[in-house]
Amino acid sequence: MRVLHQGGEHLLQLRTREVALLLDILEAALPADTISGPRASNPSLSHFFNEMYGQLIDTARAGWADGAPSSQPAAVSRLR
Repeated sequence: MRVLHQGGEHLLQLRTREVALLLDILEAALPADTISGPRASNPSLSHFFNEMYGQLIDTARAGWADGAPSSQPAAVSRLR
């Protein structure tokens, strides 16, 4: 992983396996009612999570298929 800082922007460069791990961590750390559904308790977090998840899910699936530590999290079906 590399992080490039340029002013107020920060670019993460992650390997496929790291993307899979990141989504695993997000899924494990955030209760479902916090991030999805009409009663999401934190709309900003919900938006950030769903944006990140939507942008990275295909890459994470490739990482999981190649043997990243966990299987595909349950949030995949929840977000579709």
